[in-house]
Amino acid sequence: MRQQLGLPSVEVSYSEEDGETHSDAFYTPLEWAELVDKFYANDGGLTLDPAWHPNSLIQPEIGYTRAQNGLVQPWPKGANGYLNPPYSDVTPFLELVSQHHSEHGGTWLILLKVDTSTAWWRQYVWEAACRVSFLYSRVGFRHQGQKMPHAAWPSAFVLYAHREKGPRRRAQLSRFSRCFGQGRGHLWKPD
Repeated sequence: MRQQLGLPSVEVSYSEEDGETHSDAFYTPLEWAELVDKFYANDGGLTLDPAWHPNSLIQPEIGYTRAQNGLVQPWPKGANGYLNPPYSDVTPFLELVSQHHSEHGGTWLILLKVDTSTAWWRQYVWEAACRVSFLYSRVGFRHQGQKMPHAAWPSAFVLYAHREKGPRRRAQLSRFSRCFGQGRGHLWKPD
């Protein structure tokens, strides 16, 4: 995929195929996975997770594992995507999501570590996202088979909504506010 888009090839490790020992193997907990499902329930369901793991509670139609390297696999046009990227190097995933969204549309929910001082946050969140929910509580990720009490960092859900302004986009923005705002996070709305 990256070569087709004229981007350099990148290898990133983000979870162990045969276990959960890699430091980037932080899986979305049940409470947030249910909200991701709820967000996509009336919009065709969740199509793609390019940084997926078989132990994930997120269940897309297409999930690319570490061994499959979601950065080089084909992504369906107009995908309803979810991304909880490897926090050791989020840039290649965000770069590809941004490129794919601007060329092929679709909708993306991205769970990120809040790191507003980085170039990737400026480029792929401040300049590209249509909504951000800065979560009020630290996420209790699942790591190495156990739920963590809370992450050592703040997190945010980032939305790349349907590009065409109209009823579908308005419905997505409303669902995002209901799922990830309303007592769960502070919403930032650039448009």
